[in-house]
Amino acid sequence: MRKLISLGLGFLVGAGFALVVVALFAPSSGKALRDTIKQGYLDTMDDARRASADRQRELEAELEKRLGKPLLPGKPANVKVN
Repeated sequence: MRKLISLGLGFLVGAGFALVVVALFAPSSGKALRDTIKQGYLDTMDDARRASADRQRELEAELEKRLGKPLLPGKPANVKVN
């Protein structure tokens, strides 16, 4: 577990250092760089939301298949786990 924490901390420190170096040596202004970073963040979030919705549809379809009946939209299935 310690190795994993050390690895994660090393990754974060390295990413932070790289971010500072890129920001200092970027050929664009600070405003343009911030806009580019913000747009990249927004694009990533849109992709993540789309992937999440796709996965949710896949899991709901699998649950309907296993239960043998369709789920009602917006209502959870009454699934009992033994």
